[in-house]
Amino acid sequence: MHSLRLGKHPVAVMRLDLARFKIVNDTLSHPAGDPLLRMAADRFTRRARKSDLVAHLGGDEFAIIQLDGDQPAAAEALAVRLQQAMAVPFEIAEQQVSVGACIGVALSDAEDGIDPTPLLKRADLALCDAKSMGRGTHRFFRPEIDRRAKGWRELETGLCRDIEQRAIESLGSAAALGA
Repeated sequence: MHSLRLGKHPVAVMRLDLARFKIVNDTLSHPAGDPLLRMAADRFTRRARKSDLVAHLGGDEFAIIQLDGDQPAAAEALAVRLQQAMAVPFEIAEQQVSVGACIGVALSDAEDGIDPTPLLKRADLALCDAKSMGRGTHRFFRPEIDRRAKGWRELETGLCRDIEQRAIESLGSAAALGA
């Protein structure tokens, strides 16, 4: 099985989300959002290395893939550079606009094989963890992030099941009283 490694280093995948992008669209109009996305992409590209791949995923989300580098130090250094770049306000429609970026980072491991799906999922979970910490943060994926997310999904599923069961019991009781 192939590993998501180039040479001796693991691959790093970053998922980035622009904080306050919706506010820019809502207050300055949607046409103001497009230049902001282009300027953010330019800042990301200028901070990344030539060997890094920067992609706009849609909306206010971006991804960066680092194929080479001494990980996790290379990903940490890039995340810091990206956040510093996003801390500088943008000039949009003759106004200063402050946005930030939350960043989730995942590193490949031997079990990833050639399937990028688990790596993207872990980067997305790390992004959610970063968002919970506030604008301008980055987090590396850790297994407890996945365990916590699974725990929340199980809790939500159980609550929905309990609510549904109680609704059915209430309907049954109401029907019995009306009979």
